[in-house]
Amino acid sequence: MKKIITCLFAAFICFGLVTQQADTKSWKKILKPDKKESKEDKPAETKDSKQDKPADNKDSKKGKYNIGDKGPGGGIVFHVEGNTYFEVSPILGAYKWEEAVKVAKNYKGGGFTNWQLSTKIQLENIYMKLKKKGIVNLDDTVYWSSSESAECACAWYQNFGNNGYQEIGNKASICSVLAVRSFTP
Repeated sequence: MKKIITCLFAAFICFGLVTQQADTKSWKKILKPDKKESKEDKPAETKDSKQDKPADNKDSKKGKYNIGDKGPGGGIVFHVEGNTYFEVSPILGAYKWEEAVKVAKNYKGGGFTNWQLSTKIQLENIYMKLKKKGIVNLDDTVYWSSSESAECACAWYQNFGNNGYQEIGNKASICSVLAVRSFTP
């Protein structure tokens, strides 16, 4: 019974906060111009790689990226693991979970085809490294993750407007969508 109540509560939160599809926003509008970079966010120099590059080779920046930089897919870099970088798309709208998965997978930012719906761990990184630090002005709303719950027919979401808490929500609820991709320059 507690699991059902939790899913219903989460569905109410998603539906109550996001009732219509949001327009895709340009990063130029939400990237703060006074972005500050710390030394710990700067990755080491890397070799060129052809991995994940679109057919027209639009990857004009070679080498290193910092948290908050624009990535080759047009997203914002939010995480670095060794020589692998992760970028997040602008908000792609608001959808039920099943449709959110498809929208993220079909996103072709920068001509790349390896975009997907963010996991709950990636959403936490986006919230902590970009939203909470004020590097980007992501909407104070609820975002779907690709992480499903074993407790019910639910998936995890993160509320960027209420201290970044994560909860499970009914997949029929409507929440905002962020796509992510990894790349190696």
